[in-house]
Amino acid sequence: MNIEFEHAIGASLHYGFDYTKWLAVGETIVTSTWVGTTGVTLSDEQVNGGVVSVLATGGEANTIYYLTNTIVTSAPHTDSRTLVLSCKRR
Repeated sequence: MNIEFEHAIGASLHYGFDYTKWLAVGETIVTSTWVGTTGVTLSDEQVNGGVVSVLATGGEANTIYYLTNTIVTSAPHTDSRTLVLSCKRR
C-alpha cells in the first residue's frame, strides 16, 4: 500500500499509517520500524494504539523519497506499507 505526500524542502513533518481497522480485536502493535531512502532524516518513531508515525526532515527539490514502515503485532502478524514523499519547492 503506497500513499503519496508532497513534502516541502527542509520541512519537518510527521507521517504515518493507521492500522486500527487492520488489527484484530485485542491485537496490538509490538514493533514498528521505519526505513527511508537517503536524503531524508527519520526520527521520533511513535506507536499510539494502532497508529504509527515518524518525523521526516529534509529533502531536495524534485526528488522522490520512500519511507517504509514494517510492523509486527501480538498475533503475530507482519505488514509493510510505504509512503512516497515528493519533495517540492513551495
